[in-house]
This record gives sequence, C-alpha cells and structure tokens, in this order.
Amino acid sequence: MSDQSELPATNEEQKVPGYYLGDILYSRDPDKIFAKLSQIQAEGRSINISFQGDLIKELDICIHNPDTEAGIKGVKNVISFGLAELYDSIKNDNFKEGVQKIEAIVNFLLEKYTKDFFLLFTPEHDSSTIIHSINVMALALYTHQHVQENFPSDNFLKIASIEEFALAGLLHDMGKVYMEDIVKKTEKLSDQDWERIKKHPKDGYEILKKAGITSNKILNATLFHHVRLNGTGYPQLREGDKVEPLTVLIGIVDSLEAMVSRSRKHNVNKTQMTMKEAADKLNEETTQNRLYPIDFLNIVADALKAHDQSEDNQITN
Repeated sequence: MSDQSELPATNEEQKVPGYYLGDILYSRDPDKIFAKLSQIQAEGRSINISFQGDLIKELDICIHNPDTEAGIKGVKNVISFGLAELYDSIKNDNFKEGVQKIEAIVNFLLEKYTKDFFLLFTPEHDSSTIIHSINVMALALYTHQHVQENFPSDNFLKIASIEEFALAGLLHDMGKVYMEDIVKKTEKLSDQDWERIKKHPKDGYEILKKAGITSNKILNATLFHHVRLNGTGYPQLREGDKVEPLTVLIGIVDSLEAMVSRSRKHNVNKTQMTMKEAADKLNEETTQNRLYPIDFLNIVADALKAHDQSEDNQITN
C-alpha cells in the first residue's frame, strides 16, 4: 500500500511571490500546513494563498484511498486548507467565495457520509482553531448519525438539517480569525485576553452574515454557543433572543471537544480526558449549575461515549 504522501499532485498551483502550498498540502500533514502559515505570518508576509485547482477532486482521492486512516487524514487536510482559504478571503473582504468553497466541501463530505466516516477525525488533536472546528463538526455529525441509527423517530433529528449540523460545527469559532495571537498563546490568558475572546461569537456572527450565510440556525450557533441555560456565558442575552436547539448541541460538543483534546495550548497543566470522563464531568457540572438541558446533554453524551468506544474498538481490532 502506498503512502498518502506519494499520491501525485492532481491540482496545479498558481505560483505567487514567495509561497505556494502544493508540497505541504500533499504531505498530508496538518501540522506542516499550520507551521508554514504561522511562519509566513511571523515574517510579516501576506497569507494570500492562491491555489488554482479542484479541492473537491483532491477530497475524492482522499476518501477513496484504500488506507482509510490516511484517507481521512487527507480529508482533514483538505478541509483545513479550505478553512485557511476562507480565513484569507475574510481578511481580503472576499467572503462569499470562501464560504461557497467550504459549503461545497461539506456537501461533498455529506454525500459520502457513512457510519464510521467521522470517527477517524478526532483521535488526533492539534492546537489550532481549525482542527478544533473540524472535530466539532465531526462530533456533531456523529451525534446526528448515532441518534438516527438508534432512535430514528426522535425529535432531536428535526432540530436542523444535516448540512446545518455540519456547517454550524465547522464555522462556530469563525470570530477567532482575528485573534490568532491569543489562540496561539501557550501561557495562561490574561483578563484582557479573555475580554477579547468573549467578542468572538459576535465577530463570527457578523462575518458569516457578511459572507452570505442565511441559515438562522447556523448564525444562532455562532452567536450563542457560549450562552448557558442558567444565564451565564457570553454574549449577554437580550429580550427576545432565542437560543436554538442546534446551538445547545454545538455548545455541548464544543465543551466536550475542548475537554478531550489538547486544543487549548494555554491550558499547560490540563490532563487529557476520555470522552466518558468529559461527559460525566459536564453532566455533574450541569446538574449543579444548570448549564444545559439535562435530557439534551444526555443525548449528546450517550452518542459521544459510543463514539469513544468505537474508537477503542478500532484501535484494538
């Protein structure tokens, strides 16, 4: 079986001064992509990456690769690159083109969506917002799949379309695009840092509206995924504001992903949890502090505990 990195480059790069991405993208290594982007930014150069080619075609190659794990890693890279392009388009006020590309990638993924497809996204955790967002998307979709398979008549399946499950997870942290200096910190965040972080839901909401996202459920998840049932969180709810059920789902999955991953570099002493440990801890905190509707939390937690068990089985088999 050939290594993913040996696949021929099917896309043609449009060469731009100083940098083009082909050798990194085809390495199938997300860390190399992010390291290169960070290097360019640190050097004060523009991250205006041009890629003249077909990401969907590349995605198709990854999905049909006989080595499933390597194929999924390639899928993660393609989505990573799509999100990197979206971030770049935002900074250059060309929002709609970037969003259309991400929507095309997600729609293609959903056409190929099968029971175990998203299980392989989450064992690898990277420190970037991009990988966190991909993992939240994957876990949201896995929750949808688990409920559909085990409780096909459950009203949970009616809270949003599967496309909204995917895009709400993928785009929920879009407001952090202008906060890279904070996201990359390895030390404990200051009070000033946290005040800036608290602005990312509103910033993300405005970005997605400007980009042409019209789904109220996706916009609501971006704006209110840090709002809790007891009224805590941010931003502050105003009279008439409503938190959609999909938003509650994204909030729960966002919290659980952060607990099981090492995606927060500044949590230098954090011990990584299993999904069961994270779900049990969040259930305890919810019981004490009314963070989420308990029945809704149980639906998500049961699905993701099953996800955790499926991963263990894949590793041992």
